[in-house]
Amino acid sequence: MAFKLFGKKNKYSEANVSVPDPKPVMGITKMMLPLIARDFPGFSWDEWKICCEDMLLEYLSGFSNEQMNEFAYVSENLKREIQRILEQNINEGVIVRYENLRLYQTEIIKYEKEGDVCVIQMKTSVTFIYSANYPREVFDIPTERLYVMELRYREVPEVHGEVSKIVLDR
Repeated sequence: MAFKLFGKKNKYSEANVSVPDPKPVMGITKMMLPLIARDFPGFSWDEWKICCEDMLLEYLSGFSNEQMNEFAYVSENLKREIQRILEQNINEGVIVRYENLRLYQTEIIKYEKEGDVCVIQMKTSVTFIYSANYPREVFDIPTERLYVMELRYREVPEVHGEVSKIVLDR
């Protein structure tokens, strides 16, 4: 299965640590693309999908730093949420790492037209090694997760898009 690997080589790159198989993603991408193209002729799913996937990888890898990355396509509300989580981790002495991030599949799960704004929710399957160093314990957990992102895109007065939400799909 094809995947994107994000980050540098680490102790898991060559080790016998088994990352779980990715969770499957059910979506309505093929049904929604003609509707989106009709409503927003300048929208390119292939380009925005890549932007959103890259942003998700940056988002997760950003928690491995103690400062926020400069995200290109992120809403101000989401930037504040990321900063709040980073500050909370620092205050609690928690060091978090998402290592061997691998992205497997992204599908549209919902599309709405809100006036001149295209709102697309997409779900992405990701695997990684979640490492956390708490003041009294350390652990590494091979993990697979589904994340839901919301892209808000508009063509008028200029082309603009931003990810306004990233949530773990429970």
